[in-house]
This record gives sequence, C-alpha cells and structure tokens, in this order.
Amino acid sequence: MRLNRDLRAPWLPQMNNNGIIDADDLDQGSVYVMVPAYSNMALGDQIVIYFDTLVTMAKIVDPGIINQNCLFAVPQAQIPDGVYSVYYTAMDVVGNASTSSKTTAIVSRDGTRTLIPPVFTDAVNNVLSLDSVLANEGTHIQVPAYNGIRAGDIVELNYLLFNANNEVIPEANFSASHTVVNADISSGYITLIPESKIFLPESARAMAFYRVTRASNGSVALSFDAEVMLDGDVSFLEKPHFTDAVDGWLTQHEVTGGIRVHINGYSGMAAGDVLTLLWQGFDTDNASVPAASGSMDHTVTVADVQTGVIYLTLSRDIAQAIYMGRLDAWYRVRTPSGARKVSYTGSSFINLASIVFLPAPSFPQADDSTIETDVIEADGVLNISILYDSMVMGDEIALTLSGKDKTGADVAAASYQQTFTVSRIEAQIVAVPGRVAIAVGDSGFLYAGYSVKTLAGTSVSLTESVMIVESGAKPKELAFRSTHGAPVYDYGAIHVSPCNYGFIRASAGTRLMVSCPKGAVILESGSTSYSTVMGVSGVKSIRVQSTSVGGVTVFVQNLDNPSESVTGTMTFSNYRLGEGKILAIANTSGALPDGVSPCSIYLMMAEQSDDQPTADDLSRQPITSLRVSVPLPLKVAGHGPGESVELMLNADHSAQVNIVSDVAVDSAAVIITSPQSSGTYQTVNMSFTDFK
Repeated sequence: MRLNRDLRAPWLPQMNNNGIIDADDLDQGSVYVMVPAYSNMALGDQIVIYFDTLVTMAKIVDPGIINQNCLFAVPQAQIPDGVYSVYYTAMDVVGNASTSSKTTAIVSRDGTRTLIPPVFTDAVNNVLSLDSVLANEGTHIQVPAYNGIRAGDIVELNYLLFNANNEVIPEANFSASHTVVNADISSGYITLIPESKIFLPESARAMAFYRVTRASNGSVALSFDAEVMLDGDVSFLEKPHFTDAVDGWLTQHEVTGGIRVHINGYSGMAAGDVLTLLWQGFDTDNASVPAASGSMDHTVTVADVQTGVIYLTLSRDIAQAIYMGRLDAWYRVRTPSGARKVSYTGSSFINLASIVFLPAPSFPQADDSTIETDVIEADGVLNISILYDSMVMGDEIALTLSGKDKTGADVAAASYQQTFTVSRIEAQIVAVPGRVAIAVGDSGFLYAGYSVKTLAGTSVSLTESVMIVESGAKPKELAFRSTHGAPVYDYGAIHVSPCNYGFIRASAGTRLMVSCPKGAVILESGSTSYSTVMGVSGVKSIRVQSTSVGGVTVFVQNLDNPSESVTGTMTFSNYRLGEGKILAIANTSGALPDGVSPCSIYLMMAEQSDDQPTADDLSRQPITSLRVSVPLPLKVAGHGPGESVELMLNADHSAQVNIVSDVAVDSAAVIITSPQSSGTYQTVNMSFTDFK
C-alpha cells in the first residue's frame, strides 16, 4: 500500500431508506459498516473501523475478501442513539497506514418525526440548480424556529446525498452541531453546505433533517425530512492533499511550519487561473470552529503549470484552533474566460495532543540489517523481538509480516500474522517459521510491524522495521542508468514538460547526493543537486530537464562512503518533423521495465486536418485527439497491456503520452494516429532495459 492513499469513506447501508438507522434497521442486532474495496488491496492488510470513540473493529485481508467490499457488523447494544463519525484505516503489513474520509452514522431507534423540517432556502419548487450552488458557493439550509425552541438546545443538522438508486453517497455526508442562542428563537438559524458536497458524480437528490437535544430535560426530538432534486452536472476536480498527513493525521510535529497543502495539476490548468482554497475546521463534537474557517486566493503561474503542482501553506493557528478534530479543504477555479470548477473535499484529522510512538521490532539474528538464509535454516526460525516502555501485563500484541522478492514483487508465502498477550514484562521474542522468511528468496526483503491494544481495548500505536534476507550476497553496488532522447524544455513553444528519467541502484538506506551541470535541473529538487535516501526497493528514479541539446552528465555519490560514486550521461534532442499532421515529435527510450517508469512521447499536432466532416462540408475538420496503439507487453500508463487508447490534445494541440512495461523489451513500435486525420500515421520505437 502506498502512503497518502485516497480511501473512499465507508457507508452504512441501513441509512439508505430514510437517512437514519432506526429500530426496524436493527432487527438483526447489528449496525453494518461497509468498507469499499480500495486500489492495491493486498493480503495481510489490516482494516480497522472506528465507530466514533465507541467501537473499534479490525479485519485482516485474506483471500476471501481481497479486492471486495468488507462488511463489519457492530453490535447494536454498543451504539446508543446519537450522531457519530465513522471512518477506517488501512495498514499494510509494514505499517504504512492511510485513513479514509469520515461518514456520518445517525442512530435513532424511535425514529418518530415530530419537528417541522428544515428548509433548502435556495431551492425553487424543491429543485436545487447548479447555477444557484455556484452563485452561493454552496447551498443554504435553515433550521426553523421549531416547537419548543429555547436557548441552550443542541441542534445537529444532517445533510445526505443520494444517487438514483436511493443509495447514500458517503463522501457527501455533512453534519454540524449548533447551540441555540437567543437570536435563533424567532426564526432559527442558517447553515451553508459547501459546494463540494452537492453535485457529486451520480448525485440525484439531497436530504436534510435535524436532531434536537433539549436543554430543559435532555430529551431528543427528530425533524421531518426536507428533500430537493438536483438539476445540473459538474465535473469535479481532484481534492487538495494535506502534504504532511501521511497517515491521515496532522500532529504537533507536522504543523510546526504551518499546514502544507498541495494541489495536483488539473485538466486545462493555465497561467492566470484564479484558484481559491477554502477550509473549515470541526472539533471532536463535529461543531464548526470559527477560527479555523477561511479562504485564500492564488493566481496560477507559469511555474505552477510547468511543475504540475501548486503548493500552499496555511497558518499553524488553524490547527491550534481545532486542537482535536478535523480540517476539511476544497478549492474553486475561475478561468480568465469565466469558467468555474470545484474540487472534491480533502480532509485531515487534527491531533495536537502528545502522541506516544512505540519502537520498531528488531531482528536478533540480523547483522547490519541482513540475515543470511543459512542462519535461518540453522535455527529453524526467524526471531523477532518486541519491547516498549509502556508494556503491561495483558497487552494484546498483533504482529504482522510481509515480504517482497528482489524485484519488489509481493511474496504471498511471506505473509504471516500472530496475536498474543503479554504475560511477562520483558522483550517478547516471537519465533516465526523459517520458511516464511526464506520464501522471499535471494536478496528479498522481509517487513515486520506490530500494533498494541491495552486491556481497555484501545489501539495504541504501530511501528515497522525492515530487514534484508540474502544468501551470502553483497550489498548492491551503486549503479546509474537513464532514458535518452527527451526534447529540450521550451514550454513557450509546446505546453509539455519533457524530461529524461535517471535510475539509481544502491543498498537500502544509502544516503545519496545527485548533481548535474548548469543548464539542466533535477525536478525533484528544482535545482542542479538533490539529496535522498535509498528506499527498501533499492532503486530510485529522478527526472532531469535541459534547455540545451546534447549530453547531460549526472553524478551520483554515496554520502556514507564518499569514495563510491558513479557517473552517467543522458542525451537531449530537438523535436523532429512528424508524419501527416504531426508538426513536431520526440520520445524517450530505455526506461526500467518496472510497470511505472515511462518512455514518453511528446508531440504537437496541427489544428486542422485535410479531412472534410462530410462530402457537402468543405471545411477542414479540427484535430482534437490522437490514438495510441501499443504492442504487448507495453501499455499506455493507466490502461491495460496492448490496449489502444484515445487521448485528448492539450489546448495548444500538444500531448504527452507515457508508455510503461513490466518486462524488458529490446525494441517495440508504438503507433500514433488521429481519428480526425486519416493521413496521420507515426511509428515510434522504444526499449525498456533493466540494470545489468
């Protein structure tokens, strides 16, 4: 599992009927929480659901549930009536954790509605239009002066979005708590639902109701529902990302220099676009935090377009105002032509209280992070030691292991789980069958991590450790290779960002310094130098741009052993004239066959073809797309092997096409055509080559 994975919110199928979970929904004794299947779900992943602070439940992904929705049955006896936040974490066996968006669970066993419904004040004839939402930057809902309203009442407004099949769209759930003040008694109060929660894909109707806890006696009352149909369709942009919320949380450490947010380049992004980032904070009771609400404008620059990422930083004071809770963020884009776009909502949990981290497990048989297989074979087991300062009798420790072979491929036979209870306060030595470790093969990797639950059932922490299982092999020798053929960078002429990829091989944990001469730039650092640490895969890639034709020398030095270095040269070329209506084309070749590193094609098409739309229409057909055909085993990035793909051109009729391969290929021909130009037929040759 990758860090910062985008996990869809869970959903509660019992809420599909009327937006609440009532006694009829609980006739089988459980509240059901469905976790949707996520990309790259792997055997051994641990999925943990959190029903607010009431219940925590976990499952390990096994062959029976891999790549399927995962259903949790929470005993209804543990869930009193109320409004709750529900989310889940997904952790791989190494301990990389990602946290989903929250959804809202509304449990009201009585279910009797007695209060007048809220009002969608911007709707006309119970229809909410897209124009209205854009004009109001959301939609307003009024909680009216209900029967018996008085200062001190606590009102929870709940907003839900449904698709045409009457299923709740969990990402749109919105719940806000409000304490009634004297000014509300005559006409109620109004809440703005953010525009990022309304016209989501497949959305058909919206519902709202409120729940009142009376200040006079603590009794609870529900309102009737208010419903509106949605009229309009909007294309949503990718949500903003909280850069430092690797596991979905921001703590004191991550917000020291502010709250960093990055926004990936969107389709049609151009200099001059005005991007407005908006944010709203909530405390642990789901009440809005006024001091954590705001917005900022950013005018997109040429540099933003070139890098494909916009970086913004919010004040640390926002996190401080929330302290414990959640921060939502989304953004709007206004183009110079007046077009408007809106993004999905990104969220991060905020916890500025102190956090206790447990130390990583250790491997007593390891020598400098390496265990030779004959050591494991002689002992018959792999020993793992777990020790932490807060250990007490009765702690429940869950150990998980996974493995990858030397190519980075998962090894199913190296997956292992064991749960045990602490019976003595000392280092816990776990003996894992030796076959589990040896399964990764020569130069493979084994990962171990653990989580701890106290006697109270609270999950404390999770850490990870890595070791390398080798059969007498030496550490990886420092090596470098690269792609060749990238065109020189000239964004003013063609709106693409060409680069050559450099690939570095070294032992895991090696500290490296990479440098190149002036006139070239390493995109990872934005300068001519870049320092990094080699990850557990033993291979790291960099991207280099140049404004000059010819060779660019790349120098790589091992900072842990300065006498060890390697030099490589990557070549940059000019664009060449293409076939048919391809005005300019260039491509790289020689990428690693890892299914990720691309050979790229960069091109510029003419605006019009020589083809006529019809026999009677003498005008020339505009060229808007190209078709890419690849032979097996190649694939256009994001598509299947051998699949032909039609791609839209950029506004200036340029395009970048990334081709990847999982296996080495000496030479392969990629065919470029255009559906609008019968005379365009271009062959591009490329190779995929591994380290020798």
